[in-house]
This record gives sequence, C-alpha cells and structure tokens, in this order.
Amino acid sequence: MTRFVSARLLRRRIAPHAAPLVLIAVLIATLVAGAVGLPRALTASFDDQFAAALDPARSSASEITLSGEWAEPDGGARLDGSLAQAAQEFPALLREPLAGAVGDASTNIVLKEVLLDQRAAGGDDPVQVRLGVDADALSNARPLEGAAPATWTGDGPLQIAIADSAATRVGVTVGDRLSSGGLEMVVAAIVEPAPGDAVALRHREVFDDVTEERLQSGTAVLGIGALIDPASLDALDGFVFGAQLTAWYPVTSSGLEASDIGELASATRLAMSTGAILPSGQPLSVNSRLPPILDRVVTTSANTSALAWLLAAGVLGAIVVAVGGALRGFADRRAVGRALMAARGAGSGRAVRDAAIETAFAAVPGAVVGAGVAIVALRGPVAAGDVGIAAVAALATIAWGALLAAPPPPAWRRPVRIGGDLLIVGLGVGAAVLLTVRGFAPSDAGADPFLVSAPAWTAIAAGVLAARALPFGLRALERVGRSRASAGAGVARAWAARRPAAVAPLVAIVVALSACVSSLIVGQALSESFTTAAGDAVGADARVVSASGALPPIERIRAVPGVAAAVEVRVATGIGLTDDGRSRSADVLVTDTAALHAIRPDLPVLEPGEIAVGAELAVGVGGTLEIARDIPVDARVVTANLPVPAEGRWVLVDERTLTGVALSGPVWVLCDWTADAPADTPSALRAVVGEGATVSVADEVRADTAARPSAVVLAGVLWAGAVLPLVLAALALVVAVVAVRPERERLRAVLRLLGLPPRGAALPVLWQVVPVVLAGSFVGAVIGIAVASLVAAATDVAGIAGVIGTARGSAFPVAAIVVVAAGGAVFLTAAGLLAALPGLRRARRAPDRNGAA
Repeated sequence: MTRFVSARLLRRRIAPHAAPLVLIAVLIATLVAGAVGLPRALTASFDDQFAAALDPARSSASEITLSGEWAEPDGGARLDGSLAQAAQEFPALLREPLAGAVGDASTNIVLKEVLLDQRAAGGDDPVQVRLGVDADALSNARPLEGAAPATWTGDGPLQIAIADSAATRVGVTVGDRLSSGGLEMVVAAIVEPAPGDAVALRHREVFDDVTEERLQSGTAVLGIGALIDPASLDALDGFVFGAQLTAWYPVTSSGLEASDIGELASATRLAMSTGAILPSGQPLSVNSRLPPILDRVVTTSANTSALAWLLAAGVLGAIVVAVGGALRGFADRRAVGRALMAARGAGSGRAVRDAAIETAFAAVPGAVVGAGVAIVALRGPVAAGDVGIAAVAALATIAWGALLAAPPPPAWRRPVRIGGDLLIVGLGVGAAVLLTVRGFAPSDAGADPFLVSAPAWTAIAAGVLAARALPFGLRALERVGRSRASAGAGVARAWAARRPAAVAPLVAIVVALSACVSSLIVGQALSESFTTAAGDAVGADARVVSASGALPPIERIRAVPGVAAAVEVRVATGIGLTDDGRSRSADVLVTDTAALHAIRPDLPVLEPGEIAVGAELAVGVGGTLEIARDIPVDARVVTANLPVPAEGRWVLVDERTLTGVALSGPVWVLCDWTADAPADTPSALRAVVGEGATVSVADEVRADTAARPSAVVLAGVLWAGAVLPLVLAALALVVAVVAVRPERERLRAVLRLLGLPPRGAALPVLWQVVPVVLAGSFVGAVIGIAVASLVAAATDVAGIAGVIGTARGSAFPVAAIVVVAAGGAVFLTAAGLLAALPGLRRARRAPDRNGAA
C-alpha cells in the first residue's frame, strides 16, 4: 500500500511537468540515436567498401596473378601438364583467409614466339607469332570473319584466330596459310577483342597487340598474337621450345568480413614475397594489386571516420547543450516544490534523490528508444558499445538533473560559475590546440573522445565567452543610448542586460551556427573534389574508348548535339620510352596536342620532338630520352592528370613527333560539352559510337562517386550538421523566452506606467532576442570558419574513396556563409518572437488602467 501511495504521489508530482520531461526524452533519444548510429553507419560503410574492393566485376583489380618466365620442357614431362599442375596447386600454398577467398583460376599460356616464313604485307618485315591458349579471351572475342579454331590433333594445319588489328598490319585474311619450320598454320578466324576496362584488357594484350622491334639494320620485326583451341596444346608439345604461364585467381568476399582485411592483405603480401615454383624447379612470381587496394580501403575508412566524427561533434554538442537547457528549465519549474519541501524539513539529499528519479523517467526511455531506432535503422549486430552509449547517456542525464536540484549556497555560486566557465574555456582551447598539433587518425579501437569532441568544445567555449561578454555590451549600449532613447526602451534594454536567462541560449546559437557554417564549407569542398575527381577519372566531360581502335569518324562525334569539341587520342602499344637506354614503364598517348589543349588547357601544346610526362614518371626520368627506340625527345613535366591505368605514369606525344611510325592500340576520344548541352547528349554519343566502344561521362562518374558508402555517410552528417543544430538553437531560444514570460509581463506593466503604448509591449522580447541572435550568429559564423579550418588542418581526408578533399586549399564561400548566418539569424529571431506572440496579443488586448494612450 505504501509503494502504491508513493507511486501515485510521484505521478502527481511529475504530471504538471510532463512537457519538459518529454522534451528531455526526445533530446536524449536523438543524442543516443546519433551516438549509436554513427559508428554503425561507419561500420556499414567499411563493410560496403570492403565488398566493393572484392567485387567480381573488378576482378582485374581484386585478384592474384601467378606468372612465370619462359620455361623449358622438363625432360619427358609435358609442358602443358607442368603448367596446369602449378596453377592447380597454387591455392593450397596460400595462407588463410586468402586461401579460402580465391576462386577458380583463369589461365593463359603463351608459347615462345616462332618466326614465320612469310613476310608482312607491303614490305620485307619479318613476322613473329605468339601462339596462346586462353579460353576466356577466345570465347569473349567477337568474330568478324570465320569461325573459332578447332582442336588440332597433329594432322593438317593448326587453326588460329588473330585480332583484326594484327590481321590488317600483317596483311592476312581467313584461309591464309602461315608456316614456321615444320608447323603449318591456317587463319580460321579474325576477331575483335572483347570491350572492357583498360586494366582488364591488359590481361589479353599479348594477343591483341602488334609489337614492332626495330633492329640496328633498320629492319622492323613485327610481333603478333594468335589464339588456338586449348585442347590443341597437347599435340603442340613437340613444337614447344618454352612457354609462359599466367593465371588469375579472383579474390571474393564470400566468407570474409571487413575485420579480416588486415590478415587478407598480410597473406597476399606473403604470397607475393614467397612466390611459387614449377615441378621442374623453375620459379613463378606472384603479383596482385589487392594489398594497396585494401590499404586504400582502410585509409578511406579511417579518413571517413575522422571527418564524420569531427563534423558530428558539432551536432552532438548542440544536442548536449539543448539537453542542458531543458534540464535547467525543468529544475527551475521544480524550484517552488523543492522550496516547499525544504520548508517542511526535507534535506538536500531528498531533493537530489527526487530529481534523479524524475529525470530518470525521461532519460531512460529516451536512451532506450534512441538506441533502438539506431539499431533497427542500421544493419549489424548489437554491440556492447551500443548498450554502453545508451547507458552512459541515461546515467549522465540523471546525474546532471540531480546536480541541478542541489544548487550551491549563494556564497559559492559566483566562484562555481567562474570555475565552470574557466573549465569549459580551458577544454575548448586545449582540444583545439591538441587537435591542431596532433592531428586526428582514429585507431582500430575507435576514436579518441576528447579529440572527436574538439569542434564542440571549441564552439561551446566561444559561446560561453560570448554569453558572459554580451551583458557588458548591452550595458555599454544602454549608457550610450540612455539620453536619446525613451524611458521604456531604456528600461527594456536594462532588463535584457541584467537578466541572465536572456543570454542563456547564446551558447546554443553559437554551437548551431558554427555547425552550419563548418558543414557548408566542408560540403562545398567535398562537392568540388567530387567534380575534380570525376574529371580526372574521365579526362574531359566525356571519353569514348575503343579497345580495337575502330571508331566512327571524329566529325560524326563532333556533330553530336551538345558536343563542343572532340579530339582523338591513341594509347600507343609497342611505342616505348627509354631513358639512357633503360625502358620506362608508361602509357604513351599520341594526339594532336593543339586540339587537346583546347579541351584540356592544363595540358601543353607540344612541338615535334617534345613530350609531356606526369609528375609520377618525371621522378625517375633524367637522362637522354628516346621514344619509339630511336626518336630523341625533350620532356616537359606537367601536373595534370590523365585517366591511364599506370597510376600517373604517362607520356603525351604530339602526333607530328611520330610521323611515319605505325601506331596501334586502343583509341580514346575526349569530348567537351557545350554550356547548354542537352540531357540526352551522353545517350546520343553512345548511339553514334556503337556497342563496340565504351563511353564514360564525368557527370555520371560524379554521381556514382557521391553514391559510395563513405560519401553517403558524410552527406548525412553534413545535412544533420546544417539543419538539426539550428532547430535545437531555436528550441533553446523558445524555452528561454517562455521561461521569463512572467517577468516580461511584470516589465510590461512597468512600461505602461511609464507611458509606453500597448504596441511597445514587444520591446522586452526584441531586446531579449535580437542581441542574443545577432551576437550568436556572428560568433557562430566565425567559429564555424575556424572549425572548418581546424578539421582541414587536423585530418587527411583527401583520399576518402579516392575523391574527397578537405576545406584546406579551397576558397571559403563567403557569400554563402553570409547567407547562412543571416538566414539563421532571421529564423531564430522569428522563432523567439513567435514564442512570445501569445503574451503580446494579451498585452494589446489588456485595458490601459493608468490612462496612457
């Protein structure tokens, strides 16, 4: 019975204060949802990035390559059997988790080239042919003439398939016979290599490319590739003088988790350093692009986490400030009840206990609901950290509410307030300095809470300083305008300057505006970097790629509506760069550099004998340079980016430099859009170039980049930072305006006694709201710029998804900052005036009791 009575009394005591308790519960739910949801979102982003890195569609990147140098037959052993055995046994040599992640091998075998008895058409150039076995390349190639080679058992000529570029260069067609010693061959098919990305095509380039080796005598030895039926290799054993094996093992994410990424990279590096051997003892090398890709995923995840937490700190700080304001408002509403209990002999312990219980009615449900929403909305198992965050938020709120119920004695209040202000300012300055000096790189165990909260501490400290300084400014303004203002205005101004509750929302406004402005600056930098990275990935507004080099005339492409200019670029194969006789690995791009400069002004117009090299290649180039083996050239280093797979190692050559040199290889067409290009320009361009070419569009690449998991998480944090703190600041301002409504009513009565007309009832509200909003907006905008600079200086986010930059190095959007600050000030002022509107209407309807007009 006693418990029932106690519960009923508690319910009766809480019922009048349901509104502030509900507000506290909502704020706690929002805080916990953000604190629990952000780590889960970042984890999901990490998982998606890991899965994307091992996407089968990117097998050319997420795979392991096993390859060997030319191998001589091992005694009586059949060479094809030795190579097949090595490819089959290799996965067993790998360490977990890599061993379980590799799929079935895709192999090709290239036999040592043989010199044909025939010569190339139109000259005396000898021709060497590389016979190859690659079932994938043969099945994916598009036949232009003839049919796929049949299995050769040793009787009759060996059927071969060659690429159309090789057939054109050598001058053969279907049915032509070729011979080399005792080996007779017949061209069974002329094929076009399967279209695909440049990296994937490098797997098959030994069959697609035409090479040219110029001897000292001036004779050019041509090299072509030819595909045979895989089953024909058995009968060729007597003609084989060596072969080269290349096997590609796709690495899939099946059975793996993102937490395995470190072990996976380590196992791949171990396989690369260990290699493999053939049964004959000859070594095989292991290569993979996977370790740097996985390292990039880890770096991207860490950088995304760093930026997301630092941006979210302002949002979470705004929520904490709002929670503090709501708790303060609830404590003020309960002050009368506590005074009555104290008059009846209840001690401060009873007040603290009751306040803790009452606050728990809001904090515990709010924390549970917030954690539940985050867990349901974002996939993943429930972690101990999720429960811990909710528990800490609830307990901290309960302790905060209990502490406010036992204010210090009057003699201690000023020292406590000064000490608290100094503590907050010290934390803000210390966090900013530490973040600037140390930087921010979250470890595998999680983020440093103090560094994460640096932007919030900085904004809160600035808000506290502004809140303490604002009354002095208002008093100075009061003294200056005392002689010129009316008595009513002077009283209203004096009241606003001396009422602490009138400047309490200033901290919330500073935190809100700083979060909005910093989100705006970082968001603009991200948007610019998306655009820049998309342009770098494509090379222009659009890029057409034909692996075979077969494209419609350039005039047809230029005639597409929306295309302002177009230039053809050939990725020349067989044209190498030598530095003091040493070959340099690079992609050689041959074009009309004057036409290219019109589309890409960052690339120079080259004269004959000049080349341009990227900064990556320029590091190792410094001797006598020759291109195409015997053409001397001078190099110019440029900082521009071109979309080549060699990671910045490219050479740009004007077509006049290679006049008379036969060129082969994939062809690009770089296109520049007009300012008013129709939306269907990409589809029209694709229709013109046909299915044999791929078209990449910068706008589409940018959209894909913005849809990546890391970018989506950051976009969500930026939107939250731009909207939620401003709403919370308006809420804090409304609470402050409503809380002092009785005092404003009494002040308006005094103003009417001083002769102020009813329409002047808005003066107290204006003097309570406008100075706070203006000061908070100005300080918040300044702090927002400082926070954006702090985040840019402390983090390295340029590698997020390979596309995201920071605010550092970007011009601040001054006009946008002014618009945001002014718009925020108008919004907050309107919120404060709307909160006071009911009282203003009552004041206008109240009769003038002292006869004032």
